[in-house]
Amino acid sequence: MIPEEILDGFFPKDLSICRKRRLVESYQLGRQIGSGGFGAVLNAVCKTTGKQVAIKKVHKNNVPKSYTIHGKSIPAEIALLQHLKKHNNIIKLVDWFEDNNEFIIVTDWSPEYVDLFDYLTSRNPLDECCARRIFKQIVEAIAYCHGRGIFHRDIKDENVLINVKTGHIKLIDFGSGAFVEDEYTDYQGTKVYSPPEWVRYQRYSGWSLESWCLGVLLFIIISGEIPFETEEDILRCTPTLKRRRISLELTDLMARCMNIDPNKRPTTKDILEHPWTKGSQTYPQAHKTAPCKEINLAQYIIPNPNEKVEVVQ
Repeated sequence: MIPEEILDGFFPKDLSICRKRRLVESYQLGRQIGSGGFGAVLNAVCKTTGKQVAIKKVHKNNVPKSYTIHGKSIPAEIALLQHLKKHNNIIKLVDWFEDNNEFIIVTDWSPEYVDLFDYLTSRNPLDECCARRIFKQIVEAIAYCHGRGIFHRDIKDENVLINVKTGHIKLIDFGSGAFVEDEYTDYQGTKVYSPPEWVRYQRYSGWSLESWCLGVLLFIIISGEIPFETEEDILRCTPTLKRRRISLELTDLMARCMNIDPNKRPTTKDILEHPWTKGSQTYPQAHKTAPCKEINLAQYIIPNPNEKVEVVQ
């Protein structure tokens, strides 16, 4: 259980006031810009400030996780975003409402941002320098979440927005997020990102899940392809990457994140301190990088003499 005192300072004592405000009194609603199992996302303009925002409507029957605040059930997404206000790579909660059937979440938004899935689809596979700039921002956002005691639990390209002009990213959609627990036995994330321990045992730890998902996401950023299509692929844990030329440091980082042993995956601190994330690139000899050669990531883990490996009983 999460102590109420962690959250109650972010919310008024009388949460019934959220019912009394009317969405249409505060915002001029626009077109639909997204949708999902939760509901729809619209763009809108604040009538007071003139700023553009995103309006996410979540039907109460579709709220995946809630927390009790001042005796009232609040979607986890609202509670978590209130707790993550100060990082530039995390979407900002502007406002929220409640009516009889829905929770309405208002966040900042700009038409210059597109989701990373669409960004990658419209381009050829990114070079490593561009991929690094994007990936490092994502890891820094996740590291901040971990420092605040929160796991996102649905890291994927569709939950990352990127500014097409500046390359700045924002992590979005904390609907599956949760405060830190020792172990989780529920998973609302995307199936092809699920780790082998969830597929096999239906449980996982938060940090090892995030590390696995970051490895899958990095694979997609650099290749435009999904490393695992089926549960059998995930359990085999031998993704192959078809790419003409890729550095040893990059393959090493992906292999570490997508290690079948969750205890051996890196933390966000480890990822940020990895040679590839810090800018190192060492390419293998030309005859070993033939066009479209399949690379088994498990073969490319660079030994780290300082690494402490825990023995799994």
